[in-house]
Amino acid sequence: MRGRIAGWFEGASPSEFSRVIRVYYGPQSGHDLLERTTWHAAQHLRQLYALSERLDIKPPVPMPSEAFKGLPLPTALW
Repeated sequence: MRGRIAGWFEGASPSEFSRVIRVYYGPQSGHDLLERTTWHAAQHLRQLYALSERLDIKPPVPMPSEAFKGLPLPTALW
């Protein structure tokens, strides 16, 4: 999956990020859609780490909090 996404980014022209994409919550630019997808996945990752902590399960690696800098994440987990 990572290879497919990396390949898409390598071949994507700048216009891919500005074109309007229709999604279920309304039209979005390619850039806005990627940003929302990124922070949405990051939010679920935060939730999984919190859940694993509640269940006393230690994740194999620490949460990559540094990777979240600049993302418009909600303060609340749920």
